[in-house]
Amino acid sequence: MAAIAAVVGGVAKAVGGAVQAGQAHKAMRSARNAKNEAKYKMEQAINDRRDITNPYAGVTDLSGLASDLSSQISNPFNNLTVSTAAAEMQAEESDIALANTLDTLEQTGASAGGATALAMAALKSKKDVATSISEQEAANSIKRAEGEQEAQRKQVEAKQKYQDTLIDQGQRVQDSEIAGEIFQ
Repeated sequence: MAAIAAVVGGVAKAVGGAVQAGQAHKAMRSARNAKNEAKYKMEQAINDRRDITNPYAGVTDLSGLASDLSSQISNPFNNLTVSTAAAEMQAEESDIALANTLDTLEQTGASAGGATALAMAALKSKKDVATSISEQEAANSIKRAEGEQEAQRKQVEAKQKYQDTLIDQGQRVQDSEIAGEIFQ
């Protein structure tokens, strides 16, 4: 009986081991099927998703639209002229007045001292006319210099603005390229 019990115990052990092996094999097949199903679903999700596009791909560099306008800036006071018409008219009026005075001196028989005084008045009048022209020329020189200074300042500003535009556009394009790479 002990032998029978040992055989029955051995058979029970063998059957139990076979059952256990069968269960393990079934669990392994179930895990493999679950893995294959998960892999299929993942591949399907990858294939079904929309393509990721770079929203910044169409960004273009607009710096070509910028232009350097500094060469168009000029000194508006560069060609100022002196008005001699008023000075000439003043000189003519002085000459006429002096001629009239000389005629009066002749008719009244005035002395040579009166003629000398008249000549001095004519000289002073001519000096005043020359001074007027000289003042205009000096004022024009100052305006020319101020105009040149302003034109140069505006040229520098225009060149700086042009350079800033080129740099800004280049930076914008680079930022867009970087942002697009990050987005993707």
